[in-house]
Amino acid sequence: MSENPRSWKKPVAWGCGLLVLLPMLGVFVIGARTCAPLGAAREAQTELEQQFGPAGSFTPEPDGAIPADRVQVFIKVRDSLSDTCNDFATMLAPMDRLAELDGNDPSIEEITAATGGLAKTAVGITPRLGEFYAARNQALLDQGMGLGEYVYIYALAYQQQLLDSRHLDSVFAEGRAIPPETAAVLLKILQNHGRVLNGTVLERERALLDAELAAMQSDPKRLLWQDQVPESMAGSLAAYRAELDAGFCRATSGVATDLSSLRAIMLALD
Repeated sequence: MSENPRSWKKPVAWGCGLLVLLPMLGVFVIGARTCAPLGAAREAQTELEQQFGPAGSFTPEPDGAIPADRVQVFIKVRDSLSDTCNDFATMLAPMDRLAELDGNDPSIEEITAATGGLAKTAVGITPRLGEFYAARNQALLDQGMGLGEYVYIYALAYQQQLLDSRHLDSVFAEGRAIPPETAAVLLKILQNHGRVLNGTVLERERALLDAELAAMQSDPKRLLWQDQVPESMAGSLAAYRAELDAGFCRATSGVATDLSSLRAIMLALD
């Protein structure tokens, strides 16, 4: 007696339905786990803007030097984010390993070992990004520092690290020292600096600033003071170099200066 065709159609239909639903369910779960931290990040950012104004409104001191107390506040913010560094390093290890294998004619065994943790990374990456933004913004609120001042000091304090190939080749950096949105804000901050220099006797500083403004306007990928940090700025950071370097995290450097949670949202929808 032949098998009833309907006996296999129903399980096959269920199986096909699950294949369609599972990716959708995965997106829903990832989105749900991401929404809560992103909401907290957005709420904290709104409060930061209310207290300190938009990021692009920050204005440095006329001579460019960063006051010692503000460097210390920055270090406290970085210290409070130290736990996220190890978390991100572990989570991104499979991606870093694949990048290392690229172009080296790896074996099947090496590829299999490298891709073993990618599924876990894919599921966890957007929620972790949301948690990172929430933690960073809350740390800024707790310590009393706006986003504009934070990204300005970050760009100056970690110039060498941000121009290093290990950062530029990392997952989040996408070949840039800092994200495009942050670069645009740093340009505004540099323009603010130029306005406070008007009418002062700091003629040498003004000439250097004008040259840097022209360079940044001609190259959107340029890092602030990329060729050389002026002496007044570099000197104000020199005494804290060991503490600043200890607070740098390559695993999160590609997202450390993001001004919003847009990257996490785009990854969640990708």
